[in-house]
Amino acid sequence: MTLHATIVVNISWCSMPLLSSTTRRTTRMEKEEDTGEPGEGRKETSYGHYLATWTTQCALLLLDTRKAYGSLNIDCEESLDPAGTGSFYNNGEADIVAQHVLNLIQCGVPPTSIVVQSPYITQVQLLQGRLEEYLVASDVEVSTIDSFQGREADEVVISMVRSNSLGAVGFLGDRRRMNVARSHVAVVCDTSTICNNAFMARLLRHIRRHGQVRHVEPGSLDGGFDPLALPSLG
Repeated sequence: MTLHATIVVNISWCSMPLLSSTTRRTTRMEKEEDTGEPGEGRKETSYGHYLATWTTQCALLLLDTRKAYGSLNIDCEESLDPAGTGSFYNNGEADIVAQHVLNLIQCGVPPTSIVVQSPYITQVQLLQGRLEEYLVASDVEVSTIDSFQGREADEVVISMVRSNSLGAVGFLGDRRRMNVARSHVAVVCDTSTICNNAFMARLLRHIRRHGQVRHVEPGSLDGGFDPLALPSLG
C-alpha cells in the first residue's frame, strides 16, 4: 500500500487544482488509515515507513510565525541583505524551517525526499548554512522557488521571508513564481504580512480550510517540534 505518492503538476496555485488534489489525497490517506495498516503509528510510503504525526501526515501545513493572539514571534521579522543585493532574509523562519526538516528526518522521511525553498537567494544561503550544521540534513536540497520549477519532491518546505508592518510582499504576489506542485507542502510565513496580497491571502485561506495551522517560534529542538511530543495520527 502506498500512502505517500509524488505528483507532477504544471499548474499555478492561482486556480488551486494542486491544493485540491492534495486535499483529495489526504482524504484517501485518512480512509486507508482506518483499516489499521500498516499499524502502530507508522505509515507506509513510496520510500518505506515513517512515524505518523501531524508533521508528516498533513499534506498542507501552515507554520505561522505570528502568535495565536497576533503578535510576531521574536526574531521572525524580515531583514534586508546588508550586501546591497536588494534581497531579504529572515532568521526566525530559517530556524523554524531547520526544526521542521529535522523532525521530518527523525520521523523517518529520507533527507533526499525533502526540498527547502524560498523566493529570496539570501534566505536560501541562510537556510543552507542552518542545515549544514546537522549531518543528517546534508542531503536536503535548498533552492530558490524559481530554480526548482518543473521538478518534483515528496516533501517541500517553503520560507516566505517577508514580515513587515507595511504589509509589503514584493514579488511573492506574482503567482507565476508560486508555481509549486508537490505532495506535502509546509509554508512558513508571517500571515499578517502575506495576507495583504490577494493571491497569497487566497492561498492561506485554502490551507486553513483544507490543512493545518500551527503557531510556531524559533527555538530549541526540544520545544514544540520535539518529534517525541508530536501527537500520533495512527
